Amino acid sequence: MSKYGLYSLRYFPENNLSMLSKHFKENDAIQVKEDPFVLIYTGNHKALSLMIKKGMSIHLRNEKDQTLFHYAVLYDQVKVAHLLKANGATLDSSDKFGQTPEDVIRYKNTPEFLRLLVSYEQQEIGDSSLLGEEGINSCCSIF
Repeated sequence: MSKYGLYSLRYFPENNLSMLSKHFKENDAIQVKEDPFVLIYTGNHKALSLMIKKGMSIHLRNEKDQTLFHYAVLYDQVKVAHLLKANGATLDSSDKFGQTPEDVIRYKNTPEFLRLLVSYEQQEIGDSSLLGEEGINSCCSIF
């Protein structure tokens, strides 16, 4: 049995179910059904990483149309945010209230996420001057 339990199959694309069947043996007991939003809330980035490796979409949305990235920001899960960004998550997906993860970062004004935002913006525009400590501190001090 996987040390993270068996995850709800609704989070996996149908074409990846055969990959799951190779990972889990037929006689494995179902220990836990995990919701990726709950994994983010509880900070279980290792289980979330496993689900992503097994084919779970990083573009899932909840009933408020929030993405996994929204949740990572809302619940101050910086490791999860890095994991999601490394797997292609974007900061510009709006929820049903029109808020993007970037909007939530700016509203919450959490230093770790502001630094994360600056590093992502630097990567997008190719400007390394924002990455130095002085650049990050001057950026983050205006919020």
